[in-house]
Amino acid sequence: MDLSTIFHDTMYVGFSASTGLLASSHYIMCWSFKMNGPTSTFDISSLPRLPGPKKNKLL
Repeated sequence: MDLSTIFHDTMYVGFSASTGLLASSHYIMCWSFKMNGPTSTFDISSLPRLPGPKKNKLL
């Protein structure tokens, strides 16, 4: 997506997520950005695996 028409000289990028009252994890496994041209490509199969579910520890 070409966003060059709305970019300024200095801008910031951030990520946000919400689940309300529930607990959840959000992962960004790959992200690419480049000014003035196409971004580099990436191989989806080379991305890291998602972490497994957390194990509950009973005392």
